[in-house]
Parts: sequence; structure tokens; C-alpha cells
Amino acid sequence: MKKNKKLFVILLVAFLLRLAWAFLQPNVPLSTDAQWYQTTAEGIARGLGYNDPRSHLPTAFYSPGYSYFLGFFYFLFGPHTWIARLLNVLLTTAMVALVYRLGRRFLSSQAGLIGALIMALFPSQIFWAGSIMSEPLFGFLGLLALDVAFGEKAWRGIPTGVFFALLILVRSQGGLLGPFLLLGLMEVDDLKRSLISLGLFAVVATAFLAPWLWRNEKTFGHPVLTNNVGVNLLMGVFPGADGSYMRTENFDALVSFPEHADEYQVDQAYLQAARRLVRENPLRLFEMVPKKIFVFLRSDLSSLEVGNVLSAEQLWALFKWGTGQGAMPPVPAWKVFFVFFAQVFYSLVLLFALLGLGRKGGRLLVFGGIVLVFTGFHALYVAPERYHFFLIPFFALMAAQFFAKTKGLSEALEA
Repeated sequence: MKKNKKLFVILLVAFLLRLAWAFLQPNVPLSTDAQWYQTTAEGIARGLGYNDPRSHLPTAFYSPGYSYFLGFFYFLFGPHTWIARLLNVLLTTAMVALVYRLGRRFLSSQAGLIGALIMALFPSQIFWAGSIMSEPLFGFLGLLALDVAFGEKAWRGIPTGVFFALLILVRSQGGLLGPFLLLGLMEVDDLKRSLISLGLFAVVATAFLAPWLWRNEKTFGHPVLTNNVGVNLLMGVFPGADGSYMRTENFDALVSFPEHADEYQVDQAYLQAARRLVRENPLRLFEMVPKKIFVFLRSDLSSLEVGNVLSAEQLWALFKWGTGQGAMPPVPAWKVFFVFFAQVFYSLVLLFALLGLGRKGGRLLVFGGIVLVFTGFHALYVAPERYHFFLIPFFALMAAQFFAKTKGLSEALEA
């Protein structure tokens, strides 16, 4: 009962912090990605389907899941941005609860509570709550799928398949979580139940993905999940790439586009250019891995841009000032404090997460494996720091294990 009260307080604090930021943040124009989600969701709510806001043609450039999720609520309540922000407040608060459940299941009740507390107070998680972006839904579905897969229900293969398919439809990188879900569905002491769970998982996930794949087969002639694989891969391997989401002036000059190409053909042209560059200099792909990992994990400050604390230009100016490359920009002191606090908080959690891996007990290797797989994928692909949003809950749990297993600290936290 005492732990339930603590969890309730943690969830209440998490909800209030996220709600406050979502509705008190500065009112600024939507970012490019947020505008995409807003416009496509409005079209879906009006029954127009999932179309590119620029060409008004059917698109698969971004995965459709978040747009359809928003579109459903816009259909019910109208296309108001406050609805999108409230939904992300609820999703990021639910992620705190799921971190507790995963911590309790894999580690201990104490580690679950500590992990939930870290997540509740995590600055970037609070800033993301006020966004109109797909990351909170992606994070929620991923944690939910893991929680269900490693549960004890005999028929858990069905909901796990549903959540896995929805995860992929929100962001195709969700497929990387598949092996870990299969691990959760397997039962060493009951082969028959394992096979039933795995079979149900495969059938249900395929059934939920099939309509989207069929739609793209009819539209583009190919059953693709997304039409932005090529451009992202090229951004990760072209000369001048540093792992971040960037396109220089000569970026498109590397590509030979077919005449009157549709969205799929354009993406294939980017993909062919990326493959050509890799074939010409295969070692460069691996030489860039350390740089991409550094870019992927170096900071958590992209959340300040997403959360409308600072613009990208202000963040860059502060970075140059902090590294002695420029003058102090005209940024309010409270925003500078947020930058400092967010980065220090993230860095400390990352440090304690690494230390937590050295603590025995629980099944911490599952969390470490997820971090390794997603980091490795982006080390060979494109690795902007905002893409590590999904890994924050696992960093929190790994750090929680350090505190829970450190004598003296655990007793103090328990009190």
C-alpha cells in the first residue's frame, strides 16, 4: 500500500509538470514535422485520407500511425492543437507508469519506483509532452508492448502483436523491438504455449500491417512501410555527414532522379545513391560509427527546441558561446538555466545508467540490449539526438538499478 501511494504521488507530479508545460509554453509556429502531423491529421479527420500536405497526393513519406491517431481525436473534438498536446501529456505520463511496471517486473519494486521518479522529473520528457510529435506515442506503445510480452497471460501474443504493429505504423524503427518481444513470448518450460503465443503474435501483427502495405502496393506498386528510407540513409553516408539530420547544398546533386518520379521512385533514387557511396568507400560507413554514436547520445537539448523553450538558432548560439566560439546570445536567464539543467540531468542519468549495468540482480540485460540495438541501428543510419527519446525510459531504469543496489542509497530512498 505504501508503494502504491508513492507511485500515485509520482504519477500526479509527472502529470502536473507535463500539463503545466504543455499549456504554459510559449506560443510559437509549429515546426516542420509538427505541421505535417497537424495537417495530415486534419485531412484524415475530414475523410480525405493520408496525403502529402504539399502535393495533396497519397503519401508514405512519414509513417501514418500518429497522423491517424490524431485524426481520430480531431474527428471527435475538432482539429485543435491543444488536443494533440493533451494527448501527449497523457501518453508521457502513462510512460512513467509503464517504467514502474517494467522496473518491478525486471528488477524490483524499489527500482521501478526510482525509475518512475526519474522519468517523472526528466526535463526532456516534460518538454516533449507539449509537442505535436510522434515520439510520445511511439514510446508509449513500445513500453506497453514490452510489458504485455513479458507478462503471464496465456494469450498475450494477441495484444503484443497489435501493439507491435501499431508501433511500426507510428515509426518503422519499431521493428527493432521485435526480437525482444519474441523473447518475452517464449516460455522455456512450456514449448506448446510458446509456439501458440509466437504464432498469434505473427498472425495478428501481419493482419494489422496488411492494410497499410496493400494501400501502398496499390498506390506506389510496392508494399513499402515508408518512403523515406533512402533519403535518411543518404544523410548518414554522404560526404560531410556527421550523423545529424542534415542536407547540404550539394546533397541532391548526388542523386539521379527519374523523370516524373513519384514518391517511391524518388526514395529509391536516394537509396541507390547511398548504396553507391557505400560501395565506393565501405570503410567510411564504419569510420563514422563513433561520430554518429556521439551525436546520437551527446545531449538531450533537442527537446528544448521541440518543447518551444528555444529555437534551433538560439541553441546553436548558446553552444558556440559555451565552447568559446561566440558571444553570449540575447537569451533570457531562465531559458539558459533550462538548458544547463536539462543537460546536467541527462548526463547524470546516462552516467548512473552505465554504473547500473554493473549491479547484479534482475534482467537488466534486456534493457541494455534494447539500447544497444537502437543505438547500433542509428550508428549505421542517421542519428539525430531526438531519436534517442525511446531509450530514455531504459536509461532511467538502468540508473534506478544503480540506486536500488547501492547500499545506503537504497535505504535512504526507501525511507
